[in-house]
Amino acid sequence: MRLTLTCLLTSAALLAAACSSQDNEASNATTNDTGGQPPAGAMTVEPKKIVSDPGNLRKLHATFSIRPARPNEPYMAPASVGGACLIAKIPVEGKACAKATDCDITPSGQPKWTGYCLGADQLPTTQGGTCWVKLSDSQNCLKPVPAGDHQTPAMDMSAAYAYVAETSPNWRRPIDWVIVGCLNGPFNAPPPPCATGNGPYMHRAGQIRPVP
Repeated sequence: MRLTLTCLLTSAALLAAACSSQDNEASNATTNDTGGQPPAGAMTVEPKKIVSDPGNLRKLHATFSIRPARPNEPYMAPASVGGACLIAKIPVEGKACAKATDCDITPSGQPKWTGYCLGADQLPTTQGGTCWVKLSDSQNCLKPVPAGDHQTPAMDMSAAYAYVAETSPNWRRPIDWVIVGCLNGPFNAPPPPCATGNGPYMHRAGQIRPVP
């Protein structure tokens, strides 16, 4: 499943949509996860690359775009603001889940790592999922942002590797990382739908990147 929204909305227009949308706009918002020709006003969030800093393979950031949807992309219309997070498959062996809180981890001496329950398409699910986590909402995510090209802050992910070394000492393979983007439809009051608020939204995942 990959979702999408299209239209040449400016950054200001996207922000305005989030602040001034009405109830009927939210109820008329449309999504499509099978592709086809997107309607006017449809946009998508496109996860792009997971990038290592020069000289430090494990210092990572994610790039993504919020842009008009193209033919045969999933979509939603109209759109407001969105964002993306960089998350890791931990436990590395794979842990089954039915909801995100099944995947929360609190490493010794560190703040909680927020869980994600993702399906085989790396999109959130409530059935037959596998656990992933983000180490830091402020460092691993960028949200809410309007249309344009964006990147999350760079963060040294050594804590993830230390945790895996402690809890899975026989693991000798890279850790899998993925970008999960979310794009909101119209909403009348915070929090945005992507952040468990009321209203339509879409998720879209990038390609998994194993990082040693």
